[in-house]
Formats: sequence, C-alpha cells, structure tokens
Amino acid sequence: MSMHEIEDLVEESVRMLLAADGERDDKVAGIGQLYSVQAWFDTGDTTGRLADELRAVGYVNKPPPRPLALLRLAADMMEAAGAAGRVEIAQGWLALALKAIIELDLTDQIPATFHGMLADGDGPRMRAIALEGGLHSRWRKDFFMRVPSWSSNKTLLAPLDPDRLERRFILRFLSDAKADEATIRAAYEAERATIDGLADLPLFTLPERVPRIAPLAYLGLDTKGQYRRFVFADSREPAARDESRIFVVLEHSNDLSMLTFEIRVQSGLLLAWQGGGGDCITDTHFRLNVGMLVPEKELAADDGYNAVGGWPFRLDQSAKVLDARLAAIFRHLKHVERVRRFHDALLDRLLAASTPEAMEKRRRDLRGRYGFFLNDIELLFAYACLEWERAGRPDALIARIEDELRFVVDLYPLKRAWEDGVRLLRQKPWFPPTTEIFPYKRLEVPSRAT
Repeated sequence: MSMHEIEDLVEESVRMLLAADGERDDKVAGIGQLYSVQAWFDTGDTTGRLADELRAVGYVNKPPPRPLALLRLAADMMEAAGAAGRVEIAQGWLALALKAIIELDLTDQIPATFHGMLADGDGPRMRAIALEGGLHSRWRKDFFMRVPSWSSNKTLLAPLDPDRLERRFILRFLSDAKADEATIRAAYEAERATIDGLADLPLFTLPERVPRIAPLAYLGLDTKGQYRRFVFADSREPAARDESRIFVVLEHSNDLSMLTFEIRVQSGLLLAWQGGGGDCITDTHFRLNVGMLVPEKELAADDGYNAVGGWPFRLDQSAKVLDARLAAIFRHLKHVERVRRFHDALLDRLLAASTPEAMEKRRRDLRGRYGFFLNDIELLFAYACLEWERAGRPDALIARIEDELRFVVDLYPLKRAWEDGVRLLRQKPWFPPTTEIFPYKRLEVPSRAT
C-alpha cells in the first residue's frame, strides 16, 4: 500500500463521512481520527484537498484527545463503507490496518494481546466484514489496492519470538482468510506453549556444549530482538591492563534461522582507559565477523555454510543438527590464533612505535586482518590517552578529534559519545565505547556543529 493510496483512501473516507447522516460534532471527531492515522505514515498533509468542506463543518486540524484505537476505527470505517456501497474503502481500511500493524511501532493503538483483541470485538468485526465481502482477495480495476496475504505477512514476523507472538497472531487473524478461527486459536496456543518451553530446546544448551568442544568459559546470553548471542571467552576474568581477552560470540537469528559467530577482543589497556568493564559484548573493543576471520576459499568449501553469513539452524531443530553446525563452526576457529598473537602484543608499545598519521595508513588493513580500530577517531582517542600517560596534555590531538567530528554524520550512534568524551579527555585519559559494528560515514562537507 503506497503513500498515495493512503492519501486517497483517507480523502475518500472523509468525503464519505461528510456525506453521511449524523451529528456535526461526531463527523468532526471522526475526520480528526482519519487524518491522525494518515499522519502515522510519511504522507503529506492533504486537508487542503477538502478545505472548503472541512471549514463548513468546523473542522480544526489537531490531534484527537486520546490515543486512537486502530482496529475500532478500521472496523467502523469498514461497516460504514459497506452501508454506503463503497467496497473499495472497506478493503482499503483492512489493508491500511495490516500495514500499520506490520510497519509501525504501535502500542496503545492496538490490543496488547491476541486474546485481548478477540475480547475487544473490533478485530472479529473486521474479519467478519472482510470474509463476507471477500476483501482479502477482491481485485478491482478502479481501485488498485491489494490486501497482503497471510502467506506474505508471516515472513515479516518470525515464529517463536516472545516479543512478537501477540502481534503475529493479531495479524494472522486479520489476514488469513484460509484458516478458520478455531485453527488460528489452536496455532496460537501451540506456539505460546513452545515459547514457554524455549529453555528446553537444544540451542539453549550451548553453555554446556561449547566448553566441551573448546577451552572457553560461558559468560552469558545477550538477547536483542530476533538475535540471541551466546557469549564465551578464553578467560573468566576481564583482561588486565597489559593483556587481551578473546570473546567467541555464537549468534542465532530467528528471522533468518541462522547460526553464526564473531570474534571480539577485549583490550585491557582500552578497558582501563574506559574505567573498567566486565563480561558483556559492550566491554569489547575489536571485532571480526566470519568473512573477516575465515579465508573465502575455506568458506566456499564448507557445504553447510550459507552465503548470507552463517549455518542454517531453526530455533526448534534437534541436538544432532546443532552438533553438526557447531562442528563446522569450530573447524574454522583455528584462525583465531593469528588474531590472538597480534593482540597479545602490548597495544601501548604498538601505538608508541608509530605516529597517528602512520598508524592511520595501516588501520584499515589491520582492521580487516585482526579487527583493529574501526574508526580513525577511536585511534586518535587512543593516542590522546597514551599522550596523557607519557607526555602530558594532548591538546593537539584533542583539537584534531574535534575537527574530525565535524565530518561525522549526526545519525552515527557513537557521535554523541565522542562529543561528550572530548570534554572528559581534557581532564584525563578516556576512551569511548566501541560497541557499534559499522564505521561512520564521512561527510564531504564538514558540519558547523562540533
């Protein structure tokens, strides 16, 4: 459903309300809700198309006094459209509601749970109207909107995700015309039961399985959306100032049904300049993904490796399949040794043996081979910290960092931390967080802000 289709749908809906019987205040309130929903999307303000008509009923463009109930509004509009013989408007509101549920971060605007949606009655009203009118599959030459099918929608919200279960089944209830309500309810209960038993699935035995394969200590599970990252390290203790610690992060993506890994390095020196840290991924400083660590020919020869970047594994697959995937992954981890040897060298000596300019020329090559500094600004922070310890105030380096910050895109997640860090760096050694895994985009023209 395009932005132009949303604009046209709202315009036609407003016309329909204006033409219908009813109190003026009710019409004004309803029109305000329609335009508020349109404002959720990246469309232009189209109230000007009906300026005279809106002025005649006393409409003032302002947000409604309370949060919109999307499904109630959609059901009401679908009923009104049916009564007016405007099947295309009813179909449009079904399509718009599905688009909003899929694409927008709605909270108060839709029921919090699948059962709550059933109890409210608005979702069932929408489904009944859609089934009676064949709106899921209706195709009209004069109205080029199509309602997305459940078969296409379900790939957008992966199964067995506690955070998406409720929205997934609200979406299925509204878009799956082929399954009856009893079937959808049963599927919900079955998936709910599986999620409640996730801890018993083989994937969650990685903390016991991995130490039997390699001398690694389990540090914890980091869950972020569809990603579960099992964190292991070659030592249980954080890296001392003159040491480094290797992290092996096994990551499972439920969206992609993929198991992969990355190597992280915790520098004791950088950790000390940050004021200490521990066992989390956010306490690491250097990173290599599969493609950086393992030679391309070796990956090409691995029949189980998928070019997307990992090894196929569904969340609910067996322990036997998991063991096969782990065996394939750990065959490639022999390459960690070259990374370990590089980072075992004392970082302060490596930096002191060069200059910021000379090291910057080597940085990208070292990053590709050993996961060295991701950004030039982080390298300058390191040299400034080193100068604090060896020669006094690093005023010239701080000035260079400030100048370089003008070329960093404002949307880059670490820019604010760098800007704040410069103020700290004027007082003592301070190194910024390094958790982002992609370098910043350098502006061709510097911004005025520093």
